[in-house]
Amino acid sequence: MAKQRLEQELVGLFAQDLVKAYSIHQISKNLNKAYPHINKTIHSLREQGVVRWAVVGRAHLCSINLQNPLSRNLLARNAIERLQTLPSKKKTEAALLREELNKLHTPTPILTALLHKDRIIVILPRLEDAASTPSKILGKTLQFHTKTSWQQTLIKQYAEYKHPLLLAGYENYYTFLSEIIPVLAQRHATITWQ
Repeated sequence: MAKQRLEQELVGLFAQDLVKAYSIHQISKNLNKAYPHINKTIHSLREQGVVRWAVVGRAHLCSINLQNPLSRNLLARNAIERLQTLPSKKKTEAALLREELNKLHTPTPILTALLHKDRIIVILPRLEDAASTPSKILGKTLQFHTKTSWQQTLIKQYAEYKHPLLLAGYENYYTFLSEIIPVLAQRHATITWQ
């Protein structure tokens, strides 16, 4: 159980910026965990294909492997856990928004939805599907995208949307990202040294 919890904490760290690479030492410091435990867990996740690393000098720079379905599943689980750990007011608001989105989902298939500032970004199979939906729910403006238009937005403005609050379609969101992660990494990857 402790191993799974540590794995989930690691995935949570990677979820904050999916293109960022961390050394094992940095991960250990960020999570405030002993280096040997982090090292062992990183090696285990690497064997499963969840984490990949590049050797730079004596350091291993680790990043999450979005091409792996298990990685996307762990990220989706992390997004759900994140909703559960919100402060009570935000948690209630997120629950109400998810309920309203579920009502919309019946006539209009929603691939994924995320809360960003004062608007809800909804990804639909086709923009024509948005014609039958309201422009606001619970005072939040709905902004519609197709998968492709959302991917293009992310490529251009990744820093603004790098750690969204997902409301629906958790695994779809990470699947969409996995299709563009090489471009995102090339344009937005950061390596910080401590």
